[in-house]
Amino acid sequence: MNQYDSAIQQVGQILEPYDSDRQFPVYGFGGMPNAGPFANQTSHCFALNFNESNPEVFGTQGIAQLYRDQLPNVRLSGPTYFAPIISQFLNITRANMANNSYSVMLLMTDGEIFDMPQTINLVVEASKLPCSIVIVGVGNEAF
Repeated sequence: MNQYDSAIQQVGQILEPYDSDRQFPVYGFGGMPNAGPFANQTSHCFALNFNESNPEVFGTQGIAQLYRDQLPNVRLSGPTYFAPIISQFLNITRANMANNSYSVMLLMTDGEIFDMPQTINLVVEASKLPCSIVIVGVGNEAF
């Protein structure tokens, strides 16, 4: 179990009970997938299951399994940009507002943020929506 696995398990155990259907969209960022619409190019927001129309998996265990299964299929590639994936989260949050739902984004990173001004603007925008953003730094990099 690496640091990402551990963080998924620990934070997932806290957040999962608050989701009634236990379905979680899972996205990758800062990677070069070898499949899907972003194959062989660095993407800062892609469905980790390579299914952009249905990026969801069931439960924390599903997230952890998807991470382990897909890690060999994604070449990690910096720098770290948060704006594209936070924008996607805000789109999902806005779409879910009609259902009176509250959205939580768990963003795990091992690198320094290279688009801080855009990230700050998006977090301020998110503060007006029914959502929370949890950022977990993994490893020894400067966050």
